[in-house]
Amino acid sequence: MSSITLYDRIHDSNIEDIGEGRVEIDRYLATAENDPRMGISLIIPIVGNSENYRELVNRFERVEPDQYYYPFGNLHITVFDFIQGSADYRRDEFLEKTFLEISREAVEAVGPFAIHFRGVAFSRGAGILRGYDGDALISIRRNIRSLLKERGIRNDERYESESAHVTFTRFRAALRNPPLFRETIEASRSFDLGDEEVSSLELVEHDWYNLLQRKRVIARPVTSWGSGASRFSAR
Repeated sequence: MSSITLYDRIHDSNIEDIGEGRVEIDRYLATAENDPRMGISLIIPIVGNSENYRELVNRFERVEPDQYYYPFGNLHITVFDFIQGSADYRRDEFLEKTFLEISREAVEAVGPFAIHFRGVAFSRGAGILRGYDGDALISIRRNIRSLLKERGIRNDERYESESAHVTFTRFRAALRNPPLFRETIEASRSFDLGDEEVSSLELVEHDWYNLLQRKRVIARPVTSWGSGASRFSAR
């Protein structure tokens, strides 16, 4: 599966730097500076396996308590960024309606699926949970790109994601003990967080960290794949 190779490549490309303390500190988290970046994304909110997640985070917090670990309620998979997070973001009701229609069509074309989370990978800027979905998200993203092109709407993706990852750590301070942090990463590469049954996707306006207090649910697509029926509950 493509994501296995991707996750291993992320790990292999960054683990030496991390073990020597070379990480990229998020200036907004480090300084509590107001972050003006907002955008629109189709996401999967993570709702299961909170106890396993807390156990995993505890491993890292004991070693590096100064870093930012996402609250469980903010965890999500970004399926597609319709509008990248930017300080120039402005609301547009027409685009929101169009993104909703595209999301519904793209999701309904893909059958039901689950995501299995096993292990972590770290870049110099963030830590992620390794998710495996049988490439369902690749299909949804491909559908969205095609539909955007059909409607003549610009694709705002930074890159074509192939994974079902969840960002769970960002760096807001220098590492206290880089070698021990590296050991903790290596020891967690097979940590099993369990399965997430995908029952709902959300079209949201949110910030870089998916903070609940800044998040606006534009619509919550709920697809009953078994019966072929679906409903989109606009909020």
